[in-house]
Amino acid sequence: MAKRAQSAPRAFTVSGDLIRGLIDCAVRCGLPRMRLADMLKEEGRPSPPPRYAAEHILKLWDRVIRLSADPVIGFRMALVAE
Repeated sequence: MAKRAQSAPRAFTVSGDLIRGLIDCAVRCGLPRMRLADMLKEEGRPSPPPRYAAEHILKLWDRVIRLSADPVIGFRMALVAE
């Protein structure tokens, strides 16, 4: 029996709306938007919204943690999320 060639796994992506929402929640919790703005592709806001690699959300979260120095920033962001 011949082995079937394995295809590369699909890259996991997250929506631009999720990234934008996380940034908005962080700003509402007191983080400066300018320190997070480079994490978002906004050139003319294409339709459909951009997709980001899964690693992007981890990089954003790392930055939020570093900027806030708040051990419960995730909880506070959840409270202001709509």
